[in-house]
Amino acid sequence: MHALDLPELVAYLAPYLSQKSLINCIRVSQQWHDAFVPHLWSTFRVTVPSTRSLFTLSSLDTHAPCVRDICFKDLSVASDSTFFNLSFPYLQTLSLSFAAYRTDRALRAAAFEFLQRHQGQLRALSLLKPLGPMSEVTGPQTRSRHDLMTQEALYIAKSWELLHGCHGLRSLKVESSPFWFDLVDQQVLKIVSELETLSLGNVGREKIQLTEGEQDDSSTPSSSQGPRWTLCSTDPCIRQRAVRIRQLSLEYCNSLSEEYHLIKECHAELRSLKWLSTIHANVIPPMAKHLEEGMWPFLDSLELRIPGLQDKDLAAVLRAIGPLRKLNLSGTEFGPLSTTGLLETENLGQDGKVQKKHAARLEKLLLGGCNNLTGAMVQRFLCELPHLKEIHAKVLTDRDLENDTRPWVCQDLRVFHVGIALAVRNIEEDQSEISKDDSKIPHPRISPFMERLSALTRLESFHITSTRSGQDKTEGEFYLSSSEEQAQRFELQKLHSAGGLEQLKTLRHLVQVRMEYTGQKMTMSEAKWMVENWPRLESVVVRQLMTMGTSDHDVVRVFFGQHQIHYGSS
Repeated sequence: MHALDLPELVAYLAPYLSQKSLINCIRVSQQWHDAFVPHLWSTFRVTVPSTRSLFTLSSLDTHAPCVRDICFKDLSVASDSTFFNLSFPYLQTLSLSFAAYRTDRALRAAAFEFLQRHQGQLRALSLLKPLGPMSEVTGPQTRSRHDLMTQEALYIAKSWELLHGCHGLRSLKVESSPFWFDLVDQQVLKIVSELETLSLGNVGREKIQLTEGEQDDSSTPSSSQGPRWTLCSTDPCIRQRAVRIRQLSLEYCNSLSEEYHLIKECHAELRSLKWLSTIHANVIPPMAKHLEEGMWPFLDSLELRIPGLQDKDLAAVLRAIGPLRKLNLSGTEFGPLSTTGLLETENLGQDGKVQKKHAARLEKLLLGGCNNLTGAMVQRFLCELPHLKEIHAKVLTDRDLENDTRPWVCQDLRVFHVGIALAVRNIEEDQSEISKDDSKIPHPRISPFMERLSALTRLESFHITSTRSGQDKTEGEFYLSSSEEQAQRFELQKLHSAGGLEQLKTLRHLVQVRMEYTGQKMTMSEAKWMVENWPRLESVVVRQLMTMGTSDHDVVRVFFGQHQIHYGSS
């Protein structure tokens, strides 16, 4: 009997299966259908109207008791109130955007009624992009800025009222709400007593008066209109609740000093901190001091991006902070000093022996867009971080691999988004004599990079790009290019014929591949090779898909579709 025929194993295995695998499972037999359907429907993502009969709104009504998580990506499917009339008895997570409701009061009211009907059972709530950019509101429905601001204010007031009924809420996310600070006071930590995750994104500090009639846009609320939101508070109850926060995300809230006060209050249990700002200020000296005094003893995930922070500031944080599992400093001045702080800072391990503090734990390192980062630094990460599972960086060259011949120790790497420059080069030195005829292009030789890549047998995601040597590189991609003269004519089949792809047969865990051609086409031979050698493949993304021949593209798309593989453009 197959292992999945044992009912007690389904509950353990199903959460680890992808949607593609779950769909395949329910088609095997009636027994498997009944066992896996609840897991397939546990998360329902509302996107554009689906042509797949499996995920229609009518089917959703039938499987409503299975749904635990609803995420609205595009509310065009809820153009009427049909969806909001449904009830989900076990719904726990709801992500809802009101962007589509700015001119439809009836639909907005239906959405609020839906939220109110489920508020008592929710554990996680996201209120996203209530209005969208002001410039998008055009045509006959155009309203004055004051009308839009008033509508936004009423939305927040209604949302605030609904929060009073969400007593079991553990996670709250508010995004793109420019008046949140002025209309909601600090009592959020009082009424939501179990809150462990708080995320505020793009919540500005614009002023608005909630009064009827036309008013000037520059008007500000009076002190009698109620308490203002302040991120720092002396209320003992609020400070006690802040201590319980485990995950805190503050993105572009435009109040750096108040943000830092809240961050300090969340000192005892904080595990994850995401702090992004556009305000140019250096908060690192006090932060480094507080870290040395024991602030955030359990923090293991840090994402930091504040203008004005230099390489030395980031190095100071890395020396003072405790061991991290995840570090995201994308778009910062991360450089040689930060690299030293990350790789060479020592502390005492649990066994009492001195060890490299971050190297002993770090699993995820995101450094995309760091202009001071060099290939030599990236090579050090791959050679000195044994537990690394994901890395995003800018560039790595063959010369970096030749200068540092140490093996990569991160054998458990799953996601590798590093730009590789000149990873495939031609044997002939005089490229100027090569004919423009593709048939006369000599086969490229396999670089040291390809050899090392083939050893990462657990890799699940990577990018391949054919690009002109010397041009600006886009972060998060592989650059497998031929010589500068031939980059425009390089095709994946050249690498295939040279034996390069044959080495990548070992990457049988690949789930997602992104390939960027420059005016080239994906051939059926390449598509067949992927299906045959990468059995777990679910997504192939190709840049400049529209430049391909229509008939060729359709053939490849149909072929991938027959194997339940998404094929699209970036």
